[in-house]
Amino acid sequence: MLRRTRLLSLALALISSLAVPVALTGCGGSGGGPVALANVPAEFVDAVCTWQTRCHAFNSKSSCEKVVFADVDSEVGSAQAGRATYDAAKAGDCIDSIRDTGCGVQSFFDALNSSSCAQVFTGTVAVGGTCITNVDCAANGRCEHTGGNCDPDVSCCMGTCTAGPAINQPVGTTCTSSNNCADGLYCRSATGGGARSCATRITLENAQCDREDACASPLVCTGAADANPTCRRLPAEGGTCDPNLQIACNFVFDRCDPTTLKCVRLPSAGQPCEEVCLGDSSCKNGTCVANVGENAPCGGSNPNCSGDLDCDEGTCKKPTPAPVCP
Repeated sequence: MLRRTRLLSLALALISSLAVPVALTGCGGSGGGPVALANVPAEFVDAVCTWQTRCHAFNSKSSCEKVVFADVDSEVGSAQAGRATYDAAKAGDCIDSIRDTGCGVQSFFDALNSSSCAQVFTGTVAVGGTCITNVDCAANGRCEHTGGNCDPDVSCCMGTCTAGPAINQPVGTTCTSSNNCADGLYCRSATGGGARSCATRITLENAQCDREDACASPLVCTGAADANPTCRRLPAEGGTCDPNLQIACNFVFDRCDPTTLKCVRLPSAGQPCEEVCLGDSSCKNGTCVANVGENAPCGGSNPNCSGDLDCDEGTCKKPTPAPVCP
């Protein structure tokens, strides 16, 4: 499958931190042309930055492209070595689904695991066979590394494929996360502490919900901190909102102003803030401060690093790429 960039992970974590614990579900692609294997990293970054710029996570696409990196090197290497197959048409669908994702809360939830993205790379190594990364293993298997002195994050370490969790399971099947369930389903919490099971996402407005991915788009599972959440249709920017809700506005970078009770845009660089800022900026000591690029000082009183850059020993650096194994 195609892994998301850490920027996308952070955007999703921003929403998840505001509400009940969740296993996020997928969405389908919009349909697009095939993408050559060699072009996957560049196309993936282009799609993410198109989406993130449209949703105001970055001021410009060009600034996004300097600090967002496609974490797909090991998948591409597996396909080139024949340990996995590559579906160019699914890659096109996946990349289009990311590029076309909306800026609403439910759209961000759906973006995490589109069904087309999960089928771009398919492992060919059976259980018990030799592997290097998880993508090598067939049937959603996992590559278990037993060598104590080899770090698979930076080296090509040999392992063994083991059976992975079940996927695409129908209604009623026992599950541990929504990733186990077929499209359109989620892993419903059990009453009384029993086993969770795959269930159809809720389409009835104001119905009680147990997890953020329980509601079908455009409904969102949210509620006050001390109340049971329900499936709600959230207001657009400028709409009347309830500041007591854990997720109060539909646009992912809006907040509910407690004075005007209207959905307003988050503060941006140079403006006062409480916790979260709009665009490529962070809240530091009550003020939104622009994040900084490669080689800039970071950490402590310094600004945060932009995008996927790491703050390594006080300096913003590109993340170490995953090894490409023959």
